[in-house]
Amino acid sequence: MRRSLALLLLLGTAGAAHAQVSGPGVLPGARPFTGGALTTPTTITSPQTTSTELILINAAGQTANAMEVRSSGGTPYFTIGPDVLSGASTTSNFLNVTGTFPDTTTAIVHGISFQLTSAGSSSNAQRGFIVALMPGYTGSSATTAGRFSNSAAGTGALSLSGGAANRGSEAVVTGTTAGHNNSFLASASGSSTLNVGSVNLATSSSNSPVANVGAFGMATGGSSVNAGGYFALGSAAPTLGTVTAALVADNVGVAGDIFVARDNGAAVLTIADGGAVSATGVITAASGTATPAGGSTSARLLFGTTSGFGIYYGSGAPTVTAAQGSLYLRSDGSSTSTRLYVNTDGGTTWTNFTSGS
Repeated sequence: MRRSLALLLLLGTAGAAHAQVSGPGVLPGARPFTGGALTTPTTITSPQTTSTELILINAAGQTANAMEVRSSGGTPYFTIGPDVLSGASTTSNFLNVTGTFPDTTTAIVHGISFQLTSAGSSSNAQRGFIVALMPGYTGSSATTAGRFSNSAAGTGALSLSGGAANRGSEAVVTGTTAGHNNSFLASASGSSTLNVGSVNLATSSSNSPVANVGAFGMATGGSSVNAGGYFALGSAAPTLGTVTAALVADNVGVAGDIFVARDNGAAVLTIADGGAVSATGVITAASGTATPAGGSTSARLLFGTTSGFGIYYGSGAPTVTAAQGSLYLRSDGSSTSTRLYVNTDGGTTWTNFTSGS
């Protein structure tokens, strides 16, 4: 059976069907339905099969709702508004649905549910829901195509693990496929000054939170390749490859810096294109390692591709294994021949330098 619109109106006494559309056309006997309320059970039927089943036509200049579905107490909980909104009230809407959840539940409660089944394998996208705010407004206030607001005061405290918490929105993709799954896609374009794909704000309130996190990412895939966060430049699709890391920064094919850390707007640490690192402040290496006696492979600064080639440090004469030509700085050197050493055999043999007094 093909229908372009099916509508059931429940008005008045709970459980009584007062207006049921069962086929396209007009009221039996061509009686026009021009407005008002149906107070007794009425069925709208027609044998036609090619026209719209029910049409509501607003009066010229109408400001009241075109349709209301009311509770048994007379309170509207589903309304279809007039042609033009008043612009003076947040409750003057083209479509408005209101309701209150039950105090006691035995299952998850959904205030509004759309269950749409995808089908076929055509090359066209399938979307379950779309809202488009069309061009027209040119003022300086914010415009938003869709907004979700949650002011419930639940006590769930498992936000960082994806468990119980108060959320403004939730996006879940669970399809079993060799294709890619994205739970959220944000895209911004068209501005001549700034385009931002996603803005995440965590702000303090009068409740004095212990912590505010603007953005959090975590990948939990067992032995698979995982990245807690992946940031890239350019329009070319980056390749994660076999990298597993908490954070990946990739300039892909763009000749720009890979990473820049700033202090009050000024760069203090930069990883440039090609991997060169520059810093304006002091760099401390192995700050968690106490000065080891005789040196250690945990207390060193390495260079190049030769294994173990670098600068080592420790107390007492060096005994650590290092590449030939490596240097050893002795923390307790007290004479001209006990302050600096060089490795001569790629093992544990070191020769001291004799310095001036």
